[in-house]
Amino acid sequence: MFEIGFSELVLVGIVALLVVGPERLPELVRTVGHWVGRFRRMADEVNAEVQREMHNAEVLRRETEKLQQQLNQDALEKLASPHPETPPGERETHNAEVLRRETEKLQQQRNQDALEKFASPPAETHPGARKDKTSDPS
Repeated sequence: MFEIGFSELVLVGIVALLVVGPERLPELVRTVGHWVGRFRRMADEVNAEVQREMHNAEVLRRETEKLQQQLNQDALEKLASPHPETPPGERETHNAEVLRRETEKLQQQRNQDALEKFASPPAETHPGARKDKTSDPS
């Protein structure tokens, strides 16, 4: 990522030794190591959250496509067999009305599924994720 070589590290070490002094250098190195570790953990958590959300979005997309195909198939089956009471001259109107209703149902179902999927919290949490301290009664 930063491509820092050995010679650059030696130069940084010499400058730190001159600026901080030999007494406080070990404490400085520990502090820097602590903050670097904390930064890496944060970056890993963000990366895991992004990956989890991308996976959830992909699952939602697949489920939506599957539901859309199923509803389209149901609509086609209804169009293929209109009610026996429908007069032959009104079948086209009937078919268009059935298709319109099925399309509306599909849109409503897709919207409802999307709202439910994104409104609910994720089922799994990252092992390193913090617990919400406000919900703890103690």
